[in-house]
Amino acid sequence: PTPTRTFTFGPSPTNTPVPPPGMFDDFETGALSNPDTSESNGAVLTISNTTEQVNGGLRSLKGVTTGGAWAIFSIDSPYDGGLGYRNYTGATAIDFDIYAPANTVFFIEIEDGVVNGADGERFSNRGNPITKVGNAWQHITITLGSMTRDTYSPVMGNNAFNLGAISSFLLQLENPGNRTFYKDNIQ
Repeated sequence: PTPTRTFTFGPSPTNTPVPPPGMFDDFETGALSNPDTSESNGAVLTISNTTEQVNGGLRSLKGVTTGGAWAIFSIDSPYDGGLGYRNYTGATAIDFDIYAPANTVFFIEIEDGVVNGADGERFSNRGNPITKVGNAWQHITITLGSMTRDTYSPVMGNNAFNLGAISSFLLQLENPGNRTFYKDNIQ
């Protein structure tokens, strides 16, 4: 008899995106981590992970608003290693890219977690909102020292922006009307 060779192959490996250092979300995982739009005031806001309009990589966040006084979304980082937060100790700014119609007015909030001395407060640039320029992708840099505890933070703790436990990134659009926007490369 002639021996017959048999081969056994295991499951195909799944590629897990490895983010650059400091990346909060580049949307390359294909999913949003803990998305929430429930705090919008009169506006309907839907968000999704998409390939429609990207700025580097293959994916971005898509938001679609309908009416209302303001619309806000919150996401967590898919790169938190299961901790529920990312450590940004020593960071001095937050950067991200946005694609939206010209004159879109928005501000961001960053929520610290409830570990490492943090107590769940939100810090924002509400007092200095940004007006989108042009109809192309725009890179935004906000210095963390310019952010203050948000007036509407759900927790009023020690008023200390704890970069050692960043849990959520939020973006609020003012008087959004009907518009579509995209976010990418939050770091």
